[in-house]
Amino acid sequence: MASVEQTSEAGSHATPPMFQPQDARQLAGLLANLLPMLMSLHPTAADMARQIDQQASVAMVKDLIADSVVRLSNYLDRQIERQPGLEVCASQVAQAEQCAAHGDVQTAFSLIWQTYRGIVALRMADPTLPPVGESEFDAAAKTAAMTKGAQAAGQTAKSAVPAPAPKPH
Repeated sequence: MASVEQTSEAGSHATPPMFQPQDARQLAGLLANLLPMLMSLHPTAADMARQIDQQASVAMVKDLIADSVVRLSNYLDRQIERQPGLEVCASQVAQAEQCAAHGDVQTAFSLIWQTYRGIVALRMADPTLPPVGESEFDAAAKTAAMTKGAQAAGQTAKSAVPAPAPKPH
C-alpha cells in the first residue's frame, strides 16, 4: 500500500497516502468480485418474476393433482366393480397420491394423466362406463332425459301420422 512519510517532531504531520497503480488494480479486482455478490442479494425484477411464476406453477399443479386424486378416487370407488380394468387405474391414483405427498409433482402428474388415458380407453371399449366428471345422478338424469326424449319423439312421430278417416256408416 501507500507509504506514509513522517516529518520531524517540530512539524509533526503525516502526508496523505498516494494511490499507486497497483492499488487501483487491486481495488478494482475487489469491487469486481463484490458486485456479483451484491447483485445476488438484490434479485432483479426478472428474477423475481421467474420465482413468482415457478412457485405459482407448482402450487397450481399441486392443486390440480389433489383435486384429480379426489375426483378419480370417488369415480373408481363407484365404478371399479363394474369394470375390472379400473383396478390398474386405482393403483395409479394411489401411487400418484404418494408421489405428491413426497413432493414428486412431475411423477404424480404423469400418473394422473395415465389414469385418465386408461379410463378413456376403457370407456371406448365400454361406452356405458360414465366419464370421470359425471356423477351417478348426472348419468341417471341423462339416461332419463334420453329415454323421455326418445319416447316424446316416438309420440310426435305417431301424432304426425294422420289418423285414419272414420268410415262412413
